[in-house]
Amino acid sequence: MTEQPFNVLSIDGGGIRGIIPAVVLTELERRTGRRVADLFDLVAGTSTGGILAAALSVRDEDGDLRWTAEELIDLYVSEGPEIFSRSLTDKILNPLGLRDERYDDEALGRAIAAYIGDARLTELATDVLLTAYDTEGRAPFFFKSHVAAGAESWNHRVFDAVRATVAAPTYFEPHLLTTATQRFSLVDGGVFANNPAMSAYAEADRIAPDRPVRIVSLGTGSLNRRYPYEDVSGWGVVEWIRPLIAVVFDGQSDAVTMQLDELLDDRHHRFQIALNGASDDLDDVRPENLAALRGLGDALVEGATAELDRVVEALTNR
Repeated sequence: MTEQPFNVLSIDGGGIRGIIPAVVLTELERRTGRRVADLFDLVAGTSTGGILAAALSVRDEDGDLRWTAEELIDLYVSEGPEIFSRSLTDKILNPLGLRDERYDDEALGRAIAAYIGDARLTELATDVLLTAYDTEGRAPFFFKSHVAAGAESWNHRVFDAVRATVAAPTYFEPHLLTTATQRFSLVDGGVFANNPAMSAYAEADRIAPDRPVRIVSLGTGSLNRRYPYEDVSGWGVVEWIRPLIAVVFDGQSDAVTMQLDELLDDRHHRFQIALNGASDDLDDVRPENLAALRGLGDALVEGATAELDRVVEALTNR
């Protein structure tokens, strides 16, 4: 293998908790004096991580990177309450989200369009991988700019990629993607890869098989809500719906972290923090929770400053 590493950024799913990795990336841009898309050869994201991955790689009309990580913190603070809002009628007719998705996707679509625009995958500033799951084909679905560069039929709109990866079951309607010959019913990639770092590792090996891979992996806060046996032993379908999503997403993320620690050793940099003082809900947009998530991002940066220094050194000595 050559000495030049292939640098990968991977960002977990987690809804509004995407504030946490956005804060870490803001600090990374501050310390390096460079933008995220200029630091990494591949940026991967699931759900809220997919929003960050795409928005940090999209260009403006002049060909410059459109958004800083700090500006994307404002995306969560300003757009989050609108995206995760429900009408009074819906609260009455669909109180638990059992009859339909919990949220209308109109505000979500507007926010994605405002931050992403009309870009295609091949127009992004660095290679990007976003995860989704096809409910009709019953298989993982990956939006890959590297593949799109060699096959126009896979050069999807970035809007479609982001809308698909954020379609968390029970929260938002699946995204229907159609091509000239196929159609896909896509939901949040978190159902199989809430932490997309392993998928990103496989893609990096495909793109640059002769280069060592370095992965910077950002979590959205580890769950600390306990589900005691005395409670869960009596739960049925209704009670398990939301907790099951959280348990599956978090368990997969932890498993990937352990696997990549074994595979990459000191070339795997995982940044994660317990959600102490903040809600682990994907959709808790109360002002006090947004402030708590911002505070956790700051605490993660402070607590992992030595590891961040190592990442900065590795990324800037290229």
